[in-house]
Amino acid sequence: MDQMESASSCPFCVLAGGVDSFHVESRQSDIFYRDDNIIAFISAGWWPNNPGSVLIIPKTHHHNIYNIPKTLYDAVNEFGRRLAVIMKREYECDGISFRQHNEAAGGQSVEHSHLWVFPRYQNDRLYQLYAEGAVVPVEMRNQYARRLEKHFQ
Repeated sequence: MDQMESASSCPFCVLAGGVDSFHVESRQSDIFYRDDNIIAFISAGWWPNNPGSVLIIPKTHHHNIYNIPKTLYDAVNEFGRRLAVIMKREYECDGISFRQHNEAAGGQSVEHSHLWVFPRYQNDRLYQLYAEGAVVPVEMRNQYARRLEKHFQ
């Protein structure tokens, strides 16, 4: 997929391009961090016991871990580390999980490299309830985005 194709068909590229589209569940208001390389935003999909999970993406289109440049991979993961410290304190969670899937067989649902950061709580059953995830209203997501945003200004 070239850059032009990715910008028009990839939901994360649409979001990174500063556009709200009815074809994309995530909104600009979900974004709480943006720099020259990455964007971090509250995921539109939530699991029952893990509200406020975050997706960190490179601004440029890279399908997965196999072709993301090392500098962008490092930027995504370093931000994930910084975010984990803040999420643990801000959400008062018991732990943090990172998820990064590659290709359909590996569980990748959006063909744009991303790191998913989940707040974890004792006995939250995240992996057992994975199929029960649901899209939540943008207003709920905004509450979490604003809670995290204040730490990166």
